[in-house]
Amino acid sequence: MNWLFADTAGWVAAADAADARNAAVRAARDAWLDRGGGLLTTDYVVDETLTVLRARLGLPAAAAWWRQVQASRRVRIEWLNAARAEKARGLSGRTHLIS
Repeated sequence: MNWLFADTAGWVAAADAADARNAAVRAARDAWLDRGGGLLTTDYVVDETLTVLRARLGLPAAAAWWRQVQASRRVRIEWLNAARAEKARGLSGRTHLIS
């Protein structure tokens, strides 16, 4: 399976119907999933997304988003620890992470 990294801005735009990018983000996500792709994210992104959704849409909407993400076989959550975070910090200084 090919994985596409999903960050907080994407999750929030897809979950919030009032977001100006909602339709475009949902269409892009759905097209990716229709092609057999999956969504990759991290526990840090999940935490931030839950916080933003709770502030914007309320606790029930944030909880519903989490239940959907958690139940999906097409979403993979990478859990960061201190060693992985340090490795990521080292990568962030590079100018060409993707070629």
